[in-house]
Amino acid sequence: ACGKVARLIFPGSRFPTFDLTDEKPFLAPTAVDAVSGACMMVKAQVHRAIGGFDEDYFLHFEDLDYCRRVRVAGWTVIFHPGAPVFHYQCASSGLAALSMLRHKQAGLQRYLRKFRPARSLRSWGEEALLQVLKGVGLALLWLQPQSISRGLCSATRLHTMSRVVSGREPVVLVLGGRSDIGEFFCARLNAAGIATVCISRSPENSRDFPKTVTLHPDFLQRNQVANQLTIKGIVSLCPIWELPSYASALQTPAVCLTPWVIFSSTSVLTHGVSASGRPTGVSARLKEGEDWVTAFRKEAKAQTQIVRPTLVYGGRLNKNINVIRDLGRFFRVVLDLPFGKGLRSPIHADDMGDWCVGLVRKISGPSDSGESLGVVAAQGGEALAFNTLLKRATRASGAGLFSARPGRRLVTSGLLIGGFVPVLRKLPPDFLQRLERDFIFDNHQAARLYPLTVRRFHP
Repeated sequence: ACGKVARLIFPGSRFPTFDLTDEKPFLAPTAVDAVSGACMMVKAQVHRAIGGFDEDYFLHFEDLDYCRRVRVAGWTVIFHPGAPVFHYQCASSGLAALSMLRHKQAGLQRYLRKFRPARSLRSWGEEALLQVLKGVGLALLWLQPQSISRGLCSATRLHTMSRVVSGREPVVLVLGGRSDIGEFFCARLNAAGIATVCISRSPENSRDFPKTVTLHPDFLQRNQVANQLTIKGIVSLCPIWELPSYASALQTPAVCLTPWVIFSSTSVLTHGVSASGRPTGVSARLKEGEDWVTAFRKEAKAQTQIVRPTLVYGGRLNKNINVIRDLGRFFRVVLDLPFGKGLRSPIHADDMGDWCVGLVRKISGPSDSGESLGVVAAQGGEALAFNTLLKRATRASGAGLFSARPGRRLVTSGLLIGGFVPVLRKLPPDFLQRLERDFIFDNHQAARLYPLTVRRFHP
Protein backbone atom coordinates (compact mmCIF):
# COMPACT_ATOMS: atom_id res chain seq x y z
CA ALA A 1 0.00 0.00 0.00
CA CYS A 2 2.83 2.37 0.84
CA GLY A 3 4.52 1.57 -2.46
CA LYS A 4 1.33 2.37 -4.39
CA VAL A 5 1.03 5.75 -2.67
CA ALA A 6 4.72 6.47 -3.31
CA ARG A 7 4.26 5.74 -7.01
CA LEU A 8 1.41 8.27 -7.14
CA ILE A 9 3.56 10.93 -5.46
CA PHE A 10 6.67 10.13 -7.54
CA PRO A 11 5.48 9.11 -11.04
CA GLY A 12 7.87 6.79 -12.82
CA SER A 13 9.31 5.37 -9.58
CA ARG A 14 9.35 1.62 -8.98
CA PHE A 15 8.50 1.31 -5.30
CA PRO A 16 7.38 -2.26 -4.43
CA THR A 17 3.61 -2.66 -4.22
CA PHE A 18 0.90 -5.33 -4.25
CA ASP A 19 -0.76 -3.53 -7.19
CA LEU A 20 0.32 -5.23 -10.45
CA THR A 21 -1.67 -2.93 -12.76
CA ASP A 22 1.44 -1.34 -14.28
CA GLU A 23 3.37 -4.59 -14.61
CA LYS A 24 3.71 -6.64 -17.78
CA PRO A 25 0.38 -8.45 -18.27
CA PHE A 26 0.21 -12.19 -17.74
CA LEU A 27 -0.30 -14.27 -20.88
CA ALA A 28 -1.62 -17.37 -19.07
CA PRO A 29 -3.61 -18.04 -15.89
CA THR A 30 -1.30 -17.08 -13.02
CA ALA A 31 -1.43 -17.38 -9.23
CA VAL A 32 -1.47 -13.96 -7.55
CA ASP A 33 -1.94 -12.62 -4.04
CA ALA A 34 -5.29 -10.97 -4.81
CA VAL A 35 -7.64 -9.93 -7.59
CA SER A 36 -9.95 -6.93 -7.72
CA GLY A 37 -13.32 -7.21 -6.05
CA ALA A 38 -14.78 -5.51 -9.14
CA CYS A 39 -14.97 -8.99 -10.71
CA MET A 40 -14.13 -12.30 -9.09
CA MET A 41 -15.58 -15.81 -9.35
CA VAL A 42 -15.51 -18.03 -6.27
CA LYS A 43 -16.83 -21.50 -5.51
CA ALA A 44 -19.67 -21.42 -3.00
CA GLN A 45 -17.75 -24.02 -0.95
CA VAL A 46 -14.78 -21.66 -0.60
CA HIS A 47 -16.96 -18.65 0.18
CA ARG A 48 -18.77 -20.47 2.97
CA ALA A 49 -15.58 -22.00 4.36
CA ILE A 50 -13.90 -18.63 4.95
CA GLY A 51 -17.05 -16.93 6.24
CA GLY A 52 -17.66 -14.64 3.27
CA PHE A 53 -16.66 -10.99 3.21
CA ASP A 54 -15.70 -9.12 6.35
CA GLU A 55 -18.68 -6.78 6.84
CA ASP A 56 -16.62 -4.37 8.96
CA TYR A 57 -15.07 -2.97 5.77
CA PHE A 58 -17.34 -0.32 4.28
CA LEU A 59 -15.47 0.38 1.03
CA HIS A 60 -12.04 -0.75 -0.25
CA PHE A 61 -9.60 -3.42 0.99
CA GLU A 62 -12.37 -5.97 1.57
CA ASP A 63 -11.17 -7.81 -1.58
CA LEU A 64 -7.58 -7.97 -0.30
CA ASP A 65 -8.85 -9.29 3.03
CA TYR A 66 -11.01 -11.89 1.25
CA CYS A 67 -8.22 -13.15 -1.05
CA ARG A 68 -5.78 -13.34 1.83
CA ARG A 69 -8.14 -15.55 3.84
CA VAL A 70 -8.69 -17.73 0.75
CA ARG A 71 -4.94 -18.33 0.47
CA VAL A 72 -4.53 -18.94 4.20
CA ALA A 73 -7.30 -21.56 3.99
CA GLY A 74 -5.28 -23.46 1.37
CA TRP A 75 -6.86 -22.39 -1.92
CA THR A 76 -5.24 -20.46 -4.75
CA VAL A 77 -6.16 -17.07 -6.21
CA ILE A 78 -5.82 -17.04 -10.00
CA PHE A 79 -5.72 -14.13 -12.46
CA HIS A 80 -7.11 -15.25 -15.84
CA PRO A 81 -6.12 -12.97 -18.78
CA GLY A 82 -8.63 -14.66 -21.11
CA ALA A 83 -11.64 -13.26 -19.24
CA PRO A 84 -11.61 -9.47 -19.82
CA VAL A 85 -14.03 -7.31 -17.84
CA PHE A 86 -14.37 -3.53 -18.06
CA HIS A 87 -14.64 -1.74 -14.75
CA TYR A 88 -16.02 1.77 -14.97
CA GLN A 89 -14.43 3.17 -11.83
CA CYS A 90 -16.67 4.97 -9.31
CA ALA A 91 -19.77 4.42 -11.44
CA SER A 92 -21.78 3.04 -8.53
CA SER A 93 -20.31 4.82 -5.52
CA GLY A 94 -20.76 8.41 -6.69
CA LEU A 95 -18.77 9.60 -3.69
CA ALA A 96 -16.88 12.84 -3.36
CA ALA A 97 -13.11 12.32 -3.57
CA LEU A 98 -12.67 13.30 0.09
CA SER A 99 -15.13 10.65 1.25
CA MET A 100 -13.52 8.10 -1.04
CA LEU A 101 -10.10 8.87 0.42
CA ARG A 102 -11.34 8.51 3.98
CA HIS A 103 -12.94 5.13 3.24
CA LYS A 104 -9.68 3.94 1.67
CA GLN A 105 -7.71 5.08 4.69
CA ALA A 106 -10.15 3.38 7.09
CA GLY A 107 -10.05 0.17 5.04
CA LEU A 108 -6.25 0.11 4.95
CA GLN A 109 -6.07 0.78 8.69
CA ARG A 110 -8.44 -2.09 9.46
CA TYR A 111 -6.53 -4.44 7.14
CA LEU A 112 -3.15 -3.68 8.75
CA ARG A 113 -4.48 -3.97 12.29
CA LYS A 114 -6.25 -7.24 11.49
CA PHE A 115 -3.26 -9.04 9.99
CA ARG A 116 -0.23 -7.46 11.64
CA PRO A 117 1.50 -9.44 14.41
CA ALA A 118 1.18 -8.52 18.09
CA ARG A 119 2.12 -5.01 19.14
CA SER A 120 5.75 -4.40 18.29
CA LEU A 121 8.14 -1.69 17.16
CA ARG A 122 7.24 -2.55 13.58
CA SER A 123 3.52 -2.16 14.22
CA TRP A 124 4.08 1.25 15.81
CA GLY A 125 6.15 2.26 12.79
CA GLU A 126 3.43 1.14 10.38
CA GLU A 127 0.84 3.09 12.35
CA ALA A 128 2.99 6.24 12.25
CA LEU A 129 3.60 5.84 8.51
CA LEU A 130 -0.12 5.40 7.91
CA GLN A 131 -0.84 8.69 9.67
CA VAL A 132 1.79 10.43 7.51
CA LEU A 133 0.24 8.99 4.33
CA LYS A 134 -3.17 10.21 5.46
CA GLY A 135 -1.80 13.74 5.63
CA VAL A 136 -0.10 13.40 2.24
CA GLY A 137 -3.34 12.16 0.68
CA LEU A 138 -5.33 15.08 2.01
CA ALA A 139 -2.66 17.53 0.84
CA LEU A 140 -2.68 16.07 -2.69
CA LEU A 141 -6.46 16.30 -2.74
CA TRP A 142 -6.34 20.00 -1.89
CA LEU A 143 -3.71 20.56 -4.62
CA GLN A 144 -6.00 18.94 -7.22
CA PRO A 145 -9.40 20.57 -6.69
CA GLN A 146 -10.71 19.32 -10.03
CA SER A 147 -10.83 15.78 -8.67
CA ILE A 148 -12.82 16.57 -5.52
CA SER A 149 -16.23 15.66 -6.90
CA ARG A 150 -17.16 12.44 -8.65
CA GLY A 151 -20.74 12.29 -9.75
CA LEU A 152 -22.74 9.26 -10.73
CA CYS A 153 -22.18 8.03 -14.28
CA SER A 154 -25.30 8.30 -16.40
CA ALA A 155 -26.97 5.20 -17.74
CA THR A 156 -26.44 6.56 -21.27
CA ARG A 157 -22.69 6.88 -20.70
CA LEU A 158 -22.41 3.34 -19.34
CA HIS A 159 -24.54 2.02 -22.20
CA THR A 160 -22.26 3.68 -24.78
CA MET A 161 -19.15 2.33 -23.04
CA SER A 162 -20.62 -1.18 -22.98
CA ARG A 163 -21.57 -1.19 -26.67
CA VAL A 164 -18.24 0.25 -27.80
CA VAL A 165 -15.76 -1.85 -25.81
CA SER A 166 -17.67 -5.07 -26.55
CA GLY A 167 -17.52 -4.43 -30.29
CA ARG A 168 -21.28 -4.15 -30.76
CA GLU A 169 -20.99 -0.61 -32.14
CA PRO A 170 -18.46 0.20 -34.89
CA VAL A 171 -16.11 3.05 -34.04
CA VAL A 172 -13.48 5.30 -35.50
CA LEU A 173 -10.30 4.86 -33.47
CA VAL A 174 -8.53 8.16 -32.73
CA LEU A 175 -4.94 7.89 -31.52
CA GLY A 176 -4.01 11.08 -29.68
CA GLY A 177 -7.60 12.23 -29.34
CA ARG A 178 -6.68 14.83 -26.70
CA SER A 179 -5.58 17.40 -29.28
CA ASP A 180 -7.12 20.40 -30.96
CA ILE A 181 -7.93 18.59 -34.19
CA GLY A 182 -9.06 15.55 -32.21
CA GLU A 183 -11.62 17.47 -30.17
CA PHE A 184 -13.20 19.12 -33.21
CA PHE A 185 -13.06 15.83 -35.15
CA CYS A 186 -14.79 13.81 -32.42
CA ALA A 187 -17.46 16.46 -31.90
CA ARG A 188 -18.30 16.53 -35.61
CA LEU A 189 -18.18 12.75 -35.99
CA ASN A 190 -20.46 12.30 -32.95
CA ALA A 191 -22.86 14.84 -34.45
CA ALA A 192 -23.01 12.59 -37.52
CA GLY A 193 -23.98 9.65 -35.27
CA ILE A 194 -20.59 7.90 -35.44
CA ALA A 195 -18.95 6.69 -32.23
CA THR A 196 -15.26 7.23 -31.55
CA VAL A 197 -12.71 5.71 -29.22
CA CYS A 198 -9.98 8.18 -28.28
CA ILE A 199 -6.65 6.97 -26.99
CA SER A 200 -5.04 9.46 -24.60
CA ARG A 201 -2.51 9.31 -21.77
CA SER A 202 -4.77 11.69 -19.84
CA PRO A 203 -8.33 10.36 -20.24
CA GLU A 204 -9.45 12.32 -17.18
CA ASN A 205 -8.49 15.61 -18.89
CA SER A 206 -10.15 14.85 -22.22
CA ARG A 207 -13.30 16.50 -23.51
CA ASP A 208 -16.49 14.53 -22.96
CA PHE A 209 -18.66 13.85 -26.03
CA PRO A 210 -21.89 11.77 -26.10
CA LYS A 211 -20.58 8.98 -28.36
CA THR A 212 -16.89 9.13 -27.49
CA VAL A 213 -15.11 6.72 -25.15
CA THR A 214 -11.63 7.76 -24.03
CA LEU A 215 -9.17 5.04 -23.06
CA HIS A 216 -5.54 4.91 -21.95
CA PRO A 217 -2.93 3.61 -24.47
CA ASP A 218 -2.53 0.52 -22.25
CA PHE A 219 -5.85 -0.69 -23.66
CA LEU A 220 -4.22 -1.20 -27.07
CA GLN A 221 -0.62 -1.77 -26.07
CA ARG A 222 -1.04 -4.23 -23.20
CA ASN A 223 -4.55 -5.71 -23.12
CA GLN A 224 -4.79 -7.54 -26.43
CA VAL A 225 -7.37 -10.06 -25.18
CA ALA A 226 -9.67 -7.28 -23.99
CA ASN A 227 -9.54 -5.42 -27.30
CA GLN A 228 -12.84 -6.33 -28.95
CA LEU A 229 -13.32 -3.03 -30.80
CA THR A 230 -15.00 -3.06 -34.18
CA ILE A 231 -12.92 -0.44 -35.99
CA LYS A 232 -14.25 1.19 -39.16
CA GLY A 233 -11.49 3.79 -39.51
CA ILE A 234 -8.31 4.98 -37.81
CA VAL A 235 -7.21 8.58 -37.40
CA SER A 236 -3.82 9.21 -35.80
CA LEU A 237 -3.18 12.60 -34.22
CA CYS A 238 -0.43 11.49 -31.85
CA PRO A 239 3.23 12.16 -32.77
CA ILE A 240 3.68 9.93 -35.80
CA TRP A 241 6.86 8.39 -34.41
CA GLU A 242 4.81 6.84 -31.57
CA LEU A 243 2.75 4.66 -33.93
CA PRO A 244 5.13 1.65 -33.82
CA SER A 245 4.20 1.17 -30.14
CA TYR A 246 0.68 0.24 -31.32
CA ALA A 247 1.89 -2.20 -33.99
CA SER A 248 0.64 -5.37 -32.28
CA ALA A 249 -2.89 -3.96 -32.00
CA LEU A 250 -2.91 -2.57 -35.56
CA GLN A 251 -1.77 -5.63 -37.50
CA THR A 252 -4.98 -7.65 -37.24
CA PRO A 253 -6.70 -8.75 -40.48
CA ALA A 254 -9.68 -6.50 -39.72
CA VAL A 255 -7.48 -3.40 -39.36
CA CYS A 256 -5.82 -4.28 -42.67
CA LEU A 257 -9.21 -3.56 -44.28
CA THR A 258 -9.62 -0.29 -42.40
CA PRO A 259 -8.77 3.14 -43.89
CA TRP A 260 -6.14 5.20 -42.07
CA VAL A 261 -5.68 8.98 -41.90
CA ILE A 262 -2.31 9.71 -40.30
CA PHE A 263 -1.34 13.24 -39.33
CA SER A 264 2.31 14.20 -39.66
CA SER A 265 3.49 17.81 -40.16
CA THR A 266 5.02 20.04 -42.80
CA SER A 267 7.91 20.29 -40.32
CA VAL A 268 9.20 17.13 -41.97
CA LEU A 269 10.13 19.44 -44.86
CA THR A 270 10.89 22.72 -43.10
CA HIS A 271 12.93 21.75 -40.03
CA GLY A 272 16.59 20.92 -39.64
CA VAL A 273 18.66 19.21 -42.32
CA SER A 274 22.28 18.15 -41.80
CA ALA A 275 25.17 19.10 -44.07
CA SER A 276 24.74 15.77 -45.86
CA GLY A 277 21.12 16.64 -46.63
CA ARG A 278 19.62 14.20 -44.14
CA PRO A 279 16.82 15.38 -41.81
CA THR A 280 17.68 16.00 -38.17
CA GLY A 281 15.77 16.62 -34.94
CA VAL A 282 11.98 16.65 -35.20
CA SER A 283 12.21 16.42 -38.99
CA ALA A 284 14.07 13.11 -38.68
CA ARG A 285 11.50 11.72 -36.23
CA LEU A 286 8.63 12.72 -38.51
CA LYS A 287 10.37 11.11 -41.49
CA GLU A 288 10.99 7.97 -39.47
CA GLY A 289 7.29 7.80 -38.56
CA GLU A 290 6.13 8.35 -42.14
CA ASP A 291 8.50 5.62 -43.38
CA TRP A 292 7.12 3.22 -40.78
CA VAL A 293 3.52 3.91 -41.87
CA THR A 294 4.48 3.39 -45.52
CA ALA A 295 6.12 0.03 -44.79
CA PHE A 296 3.45 -1.13 -42.33
CA ARG A 297 0.57 -0.38 -44.70
CA LYS A 298 2.26 -1.64 -47.84
CA GLU A 299 -0.01 -4.69 -48.10
CA ALA A 300 -3.15 -3.03 -46.68
CA LYS A 301 -6.39 -3.43 -48.59
CA ALA A 302 -7.70 0.03 -47.66
CA GLN A 303 -6.53 3.57 -48.26
CA THR A 304 -3.89 5.29 -46.14
CA GLN A 305 -3.46 9.06 -46.23
CA ILE A 306 -0.61 10.87 -44.54
CA VAL A 307 -1.62 14.49 -43.90
CA ARG A 308 0.92 17.26 -43.27
CA PRO A 309 -0.85 20.32 -41.85
CA THR A 310 0.97 23.59 -41.37
CA LEU A 311 0.73 25.66 -38.18
CA VAL A 312 -2.46 24.52 -36.40
CA TYR A 313 -4.39 26.92 -34.18
CA GLY A 314 -7.90 27.47 -32.85
CA GLY A 315 -8.17 25.05 -29.92
CA ARG A 316 -7.26 25.03 -26.26
CA LEU A 317 -4.27 22.68 -26.46
CA ASN A 318 -1.93 23.96 -29.17
CA LYS A 319 1.42 25.29 -27.99
CA ASN A 320 2.15 27.81 -30.73
CA ILE A 321 -0.49 30.50 -31.24
CA ASN A 322 -1.79 30.02 -27.68
CA VAL A 323 1.71 30.57 -26.29
CA ILE A 324 2.02 33.83 -28.23
CA ARG A 325 -1.34 34.98 -26.84
CA ASP A 326 -0.37 33.99 -23.29
CA LEU A 327 2.93 35.86 -23.52
CA GLY A 328 1.15 38.94 -24.82
CA ARG A 329 -1.40 38.76 -22.02
CA PHE A 330 1.38 38.42 -19.40
CA PHE A 331 3.79 41.08 -20.65
CA ARG A 332 1.15 43.43 -22.10
CA VAL A 333 3.39 44.06 -25.10
CA VAL A 334 2.69 43.81 -28.82
CA LEU A 335 5.93 42.84 -30.57
CA ASP A 336 6.76 44.22 -34.01
CA LEU A 337 9.53 42.23 -35.73
CA PRO A 338 10.00 43.83 -39.16
CA PHE A 339 12.57 41.21 -40.17
CA GLY A 340 9.94 38.45 -39.75
CA LYS A 341 8.88 38.58 -43.40
CA GLY A 342 8.58 34.84 -43.98
CA LEU A 343 5.09 33.81 -45.07
CA ARG A 344 2.93 31.44 -43.02
CA SER A 345 -0.57 30.08 -43.54
CA PRO A 346 -1.98 28.76 -40.22
CA ILE A 347 -4.89 26.33 -40.46
CA HIS A 348 -7.74 26.24 -37.96
CA ALA A 349 -8.12 22.91 -36.10
CA ASP A 350 -11.86 22.83 -36.82
CA ASP A 351 -11.22 23.14 -40.57
CA MET A 352 -8.91 20.14 -40.33
CA GLY A 353 -11.43 18.25 -38.21
CA ASP A 354 -14.26 18.95 -40.67
CA TRP A 355 -12.15 17.84 -43.65
CA CYS A 356 -11.00 14.72 -41.83
CA VAL A 357 -14.57 13.67 -41.01
CA GLY A 358 -15.50 13.93 -44.68
CA LEU A 359 -12.39 12.07 -45.79
CA VAL A 360 -12.88 9.20 -43.34
CA ARG A 361 -16.51 8.74 -44.41
CA LYS A 362 -15.52 8.86 -48.08
CA ILE A 363 -12.66 6.35 -48.02
CA SER A 364 -14.27 3.83 -45.64
CA GLY A 365 -14.05 0.32 -47.03
CA PRO A 366 -11.54 -1.44 -49.31
CA SER A 367 -9.59 0.72 -51.74
CA ASP A 368 -10.85 0.61 -55.31
CA SER A 369 -8.06 2.81 -56.70
CA GLY A 370 -4.63 1.84 -57.86
CA GLU A 371 -2.96 4.09 -55.29
CA SER A 372 -3.77 3.13 -51.71
CA LEU A 373 -1.23 5.36 -49.95
CA GLY A 374 -0.77 9.11 -50.42
CA VAL A 375 0.74 12.19 -48.81
CA VAL A 376 -0.93 15.59 -48.85
CA ALA A 377 -0.28 18.99 -47.26
CA ALA A 378 -2.91 21.30 -45.77
CA GLN A 379 -2.74 24.99 -44.93
CA GLY A 380 -5.08 27.83 -44.00
CA GLY A 381 -6.94 30.34 -46.13
CA GLU A 382 -4.57 33.27 -45.69
CA ALA A 383 -0.84 33.68 -46.29
CA LEU A 384 0.67 36.34 -44.03
CA ALA A 385 4.11 37.38 -42.86
CA PHE A 386 5.23 35.98 -39.51
CA ASN A 387 5.36 39.51 -38.12
CA THR A 388 1.71 40.06 -39.05
CA LEU A 389 0.78 36.71 -37.53
CA LEU A 390 2.64 37.63 -34.33
CA LYS A 391 0.93 41.01 -33.94
CA ARG A 392 -2.51 39.64 -34.73
CA ALA A 393 -2.15 36.78 -32.23
CA THR A 394 -0.81 39.07 -29.51
CA ARG A 395 -3.61 41.60 -29.95
CA ALA A 396 -6.15 38.78 -29.72
CA SER A 397 -5.04 38.33 -26.10
CA GLY A 398 -6.23 41.82 -25.25
CA ALA A 399 -2.72 43.21 -25.00
CA GLY A 400 -2.09 46.61 -26.47
CA LEU A 401 -0.82 48.91 -23.75
CA PHE A 402 2.70 48.91 -25.19
CA SER A 403 4.28 48.29 -28.56
CA ALA A 404 7.91 47.21 -28.95
CA ARG A 405 9.99 47.12 -32.13
CA PRO A 406 13.27 45.38 -31.21
CA GLY A 407 15.95 44.93 -33.85
CA ARG A 408 17.38 41.60 -34.91
CA ARG A 409 20.46 41.95 -32.70
CA LEU A 410 18.39 42.76 -29.63
CA VAL A 411 16.14 39.74 -30.25
CA THR A 412 19.21 37.53 -30.70
CA SER A 413 20.63 38.74 -27.38
CA GLY A 414 17.27 38.28 -25.68
CA LEU A 415 17.04 34.69 -26.86
CA LEU A 416 20.53 33.97 -25.53
CA ILE A 417 19.84 35.56 -22.16
CA GLY A 418 16.40 33.98 -21.85
CA GLY A 419 17.61 30.49 -22.74
CA PHE A 420 16.60 29.26 -19.29
CA VAL A 421 12.91 29.99 -19.99
CA PRO A 422 11.20 26.69 -21.00
CA VAL A 423 9.27 28.27 -23.88
CA LEU A 424 12.39 29.85 -25.39
CA ARG A 425 14.50 26.75 -24.80
CA LYS A 426 12.27 24.79 -27.20
CA LEU A 427 12.94 27.15 -30.12
CA PRO A 428 15.13 25.69 -32.91
CA PRO A 429 18.70 27.04 -33.22
CA ASP A 430 17.88 28.63 -36.59
CA PHE A 431 14.69 30.31 -35.30
CA LEU A 432 15.54 33.81 -36.53
CA GLN A 433 16.57 32.58 -39.96
CA ARG A 434 13.29 30.68 -40.20
CA LEU A 435 11.36 33.92 -39.60
CA GLU A 436 12.69 35.18 -42.93
CA ARG A 437 11.76 32.07 -44.94
CA ASP A 438 8.42 31.27 -46.58
CA PHE A 439 6.63 28.08 -45.55
CA ILE A 440 3.73 27.96 -47.98
CA PHE A 441 2.18 24.78 -49.37
CA ASP A 442 -0.57 23.68 -51.75
CA ASN A 443 -4.05 22.50 -50.77
CA HIS A 444 -4.94 21.13 -54.20
CA GLN A 445 -4.09 17.50 -53.46
CA ALA A 446 -5.98 17.57 -50.17
CA ALA A 447 -8.98 19.16 -51.87
CA ARG A 448 -8.99 16.44 -54.54
CA LEU A 449 -9.38 13.84 -51.80
CA TYR A 450 -12.26 15.75 -50.20
CA PRO A 451 -13.33 19.43 -50.41
CA LEU A 452 -11.27 21.49 -47.97
CA THR A 453 -12.82 24.71 -46.74
CA VAL A 454 -10.41 26.94 -44.81
CA ARG A 455 -10.83 30.29 -43.06
CA ARG A 456 -8.63 33.35 -42.80
CA PHE A 457 -6.40 33.66 -39.76
CA HIS A 458 -8.42 34.90 -36.79
CA PRO A 459 -6.70 33.75 -33.56
